[in-house]
Amino acid sequence: MPTVTSNSRIYCFGGYRLDAGNRSLWLRDELVAIPPKSLELLVLLVEHAPNVVTREQILERLWPDTFVEEGNINYTVSQLRKALEIDDAIRTVPRRGYRFDHEITLEVEAALADNAESSSEPHPLADPGFTPQWRLLALPALIVGVFFVASFELPLWPSSAEPAPPAAVRNIRTIAVLPFSDDSADDRTGVRSYILTSAVISRLSLVAGLNVRPIEAVRRLDAGAPVPAGISLSADAVISGALIERPGGLVLDLKLIDVRDGQEVWAEQFAAPEPDSLAFHADVATRIASALMLRLTDPELAALGKRYTANSEAYLLYSQGKALFDRPKPGTFELVLEKYNRATFLDPTFALAHAGLADLFFRRAITAKGVEESNALSLRAEGYARKALELDPQLSEAHTAMGRAHRALRYDYAAAELSFRRAIELDPNNVQAHGFLGQLFILRSDHDAALRMADRIAEIDPRAHAVIFLRYRANEAKRDFEQGLKHAEEAFALDKQVHYARIALASFLFYNGQFERMEAVAREGFDESPGFAFIWHQLLARAAIRNGDMRAAAEHIGELEKEAAHSTKYLYRLAVIYAEQGRIDNAFTTLERCVENREAWAAWMNSEPGFDSIRSDPRFSRLLARMNLSQ
Repeated sequence: MPTVTSNSRIYCFGGYRLDAGNRSLWLRDELVAIPPKSLELLVLLVEHAPNVVTREQILERLWPDTFVEEGNINYTVSQLRKALEIDDAIRTVPRRGYRFDHEITLEVEAALADNAESSSEPHPLADPGFTPQWRLLALPALIVGVFFVASFELPLWPSSAEPAPPAAVRNIRTIAVLPFSDDSADDRTGVRSYILTSAVISRLSLVAGLNVRPIEAVRRLDAGAPVPAGISLSADAVISGALIERPGGLVLDLKLIDVRDGQEVWAEQFAAPEPDSLAFHADVATRIASALMLRLTDPELAALGKRYTANSEAYLLYSQGKALFDRPKPGTFELVLEKYNRATFLDPTFALAHAGLADLFFRRAITAKGVEESNALSLRAEGYARKALELDPQLSEAHTAMGRAHRALRYDYAAAELSFRRAIELDPNNVQAHGFLGQLFILRSDHDAALRMADRIAEIDPRAHAVIFLRYRANEAKRDFEQGLKHAEEAFALDKQVHYARIALASFLFYNGQFERMEAVAREGFDESPGFAFIWHQLLARAAIRNGDMRAAAEHIGELEKEAAHSTKYLYRLAVIYAEQGRIDNAFTTLERCVENREAWAAWMNSEPGFDSIRSDPRFSRLLARMNLSQ
């Protein structure tokens, strides 16, 4: 058995006793034969557990001031694994290093008196014959001591070990990764900063137990004011990062700040030789996750370090295209298409790029002018989605795209639901998949489930457009106009530039009879959201009819009829007005054309209050059946 000396630290795990002070390993009463370097590595790993020990740390600790090949690390790890009779105790963390993955208890840490060191008698604490009663008393005392020290965030013993993971002490569950700053000459446009931030967020969102605010929520925030930014997103903590030019090259400076008390609870600075590379993005995400989480599962580590492509140029092209897609401007479609096509040309197996192409063509299909063009674009999107799924069945984005295809092309809501649920299973922070699943709930009249989904999305991103849309549609379908107005007021106050915040507010003002306020919001909408002019004309026409102002009503109806000649979006809005006016045949004629042309808005006819007067007509049920909807 080990003899305790001054400053001994004895760690117990799986029947082993590791005496860090005397550098000895015991299995029950037997001294284990283990190479010195392997034993030194074991001490290093155990002292840092459950944190990751990087390969750089191993080289510095085991071979200080000595140049050795990294293959020496692999050999030493192999020897250590052979010496231990515990399977998988030494875990490999891809592209990072290793961690000790086994429950550890600290049995002894003693600083003995000088005269005890000179005594030939073993110290009482090292005597294997001390009583079980003493053990029963000592263990609770030790646990209390550990909790007392941990509560003040002080190290339990002097060592080079990393501090306890902040999440274990501070219960950090919601984080916001603020846009990384990059003042280098290579990032004048801010594209690299955006790509790095987006990539890290995407990877961190795959870690169970973490709510990670998406890139859409953080991209406009001021990274120079981390605490206010975190508060605005209802985050527990924020990650702040900066790429800094140094004489030896770029360095990434990372900080974790607890928003609740403003404390910087973790920081790390490391070299960034290839800030645009997939490997670097994976490394940054893994370092942050390791600091946040007490333990990371093997699937989580694999997801954090996932290599979506082996072609670095293809990855950069995809990242550039995604940055353009997320910040659309006129001409975006052609630019993104070029980036994604080049990425898939360089690596035909790049599933993420194929999923990106699916999203791109689905977006294009929504704005198509006719049914033939819309169907053709949707079919192309479906092809890309299928390809992405074939290449990588574990890709959340591929399942989301496939769900959209099931819904848009075949009205197969059951298959779409399975796809969206699988996407969420693979990425619990996939806002897009949550939003589409919530829409399915409304289509099948499960409005409360849709509202619960909106609440879940709000936990991930309080500013997500999906939250506004689901609350708007679900409350409208429930005819809960008072609650709908409350939610719409909150969303509009948060950001007046969000189109559906304005649409929801104007709609519920109308439903609640507040026509004067509604008119002001709608008229402003012609300037702020001109792409939704069909909604503003419809609401203003309906309000004019209620107020008996038939001249104003005719003016807006005329605008709708003129545009309806080449746009089914205007046609659908006309159907609502015709139904409310009692022009039943006109209403069904226009609705029939909307369904024939697969107008996306027609999918919501089952929950549209304006159709209440024609809902009992058999023609209405037949139209719903053509879209695979039940009344």
